[in-house]
Amino acid sequence: QALGITDTEHRLIPSMSRKWKQINKFLDIFDAAYRASCLSGRRAVRVVDFGSGKGYRTFAVHHYLKHTLQVEPQVTGIELRSELVRFCSGAASRLALTGLEFQTGDVRTHEPERLDVLIALHACDTATDLALHLGLRGGAEILLCAPCCHKEIRPQMQRPEVLDPVLRFGVHLGQEAEMVTDSLRALLLEANGYTVQVQEFVSLEHTSKNKMLLAVRHDRTVDRAAIETRIADLKAFYGIREQQLERLLKSGNP
Repeated sequence: QALGITDTEHRLIPSMSRKWKQINKFLDIFDAAYRASCLSGRRAVRVVDFGSGKGYRTFAVHHYLKHTLQVEPQVTGIELRSELVRFCSGAASRLALTGLEFQTGDVRTHEPERLDVLIALHACDTATDLALHLGLRGGAEILLCAPCCHKEIRPQMQRPEVLDPVLRFGVHLGQEAEMVTDSLRALLLEANGYTVQVQEFVSLEHTSKNKMLLAVRHDRTVDRAAIETRIADLKAFYGIREQQLERLLKSGNP
C-alpha cells in the first residue's frame, strides 16, 4: 500500500496488476538463484540494488528475504533521483522496516565494502560492466543484471565475410553487438568462478530490453586459460579491440 500497489483494503489496484506480476517473476528468478548459491543457511544476506527507482523490486526483495526465506535482510537501494530516494526512505520509515535503506547515487559513486547479491537492471552501456566489476570486487555470490544500451562494442565490430549478408543491415548489426557483448560478459564471469545464464526477463521498467544476465558463484575449478582462449577467439572473429569488463578485470581487481 505504501508504494501504491494495493488500496486501503490491501486489494491489488487494477492498473498495477502487470507490475505485480513482474515483481513476482523477478522474485522467482531471485529465489532460484538464492537456492543455487551458497547463501542458503546464512543468517543475514546483504543486497545492493542499483537503479532502485520507486522501490518496488527493493521492497519486494527485503520482504522475501525476511518473511519467505527467514533471513536477516540488509538491503540497500541506490537511485540517482533524490525525490525517489526520499519517497522510498519515507515509506520504509513509516513501515518501521529494519535492514532496508535508500541512498542517492549510482554504480559510479557507491561502492559497498561487501555484498552478497548485486542487482543492476538497465544500467546503460558500460555501466553494466562497472556494476559487474563492483560485484566481483565485493565478493557477491549472486549477480542479477539486465544490460541496456550496448554502445561500446558496435563501433568496433567488423563484419566477418561469412556473416556479411546478415550484418549488412544496421538493425541486425546492433542485435549482434548486443549478443556478442553479453556473451563476452558471460565468459568473463565464468572465468571468475560463476555459473552464468542469459535468460528472458520482463522488466518493471517501460523498455524493450528483456534480457537478464544471472551469475551464481561456485567453488569448482575453472579452466581460465580455455575460457580466455574463447574470449580471444570471439574478439578476433569480430575485430573487437577491447571490452570494458575485461579492461576493468585486467586493471588488477579482483
